[in-house]
Amino acid sequence: MARYRTLRGLGDRLGRTFCGPQAPDSAVLRPVNSVDGMTAQSVAMETSLIETMSQALLAVEGICGVFCDLTRKPPATIEWE
Repeated sequence: MARYRTLRGLGDRLGRTFCGPQAPDSAVLRPVNSVDGMTAQSVAMETSLIETMSQALLAVEGICGVFCDLTRKPPATIEWE
């Protein structure tokens, strides 16, 4: 899993704060199906699977958020940039 920094102290309109010095990182799930690597379609995952994976990832020290990227290729690449 690649590690990318998120904005620290990000909050919402209710005044809740997400992320911080104790958990500055996020994880991105990007389920794709590709036959040749030149094109790829995003794959829908069951809600229960997303919830299970998110809970497991949020239990990892330093992870404050889990996101799902459903971008197909093209325009995106399969690898995270």
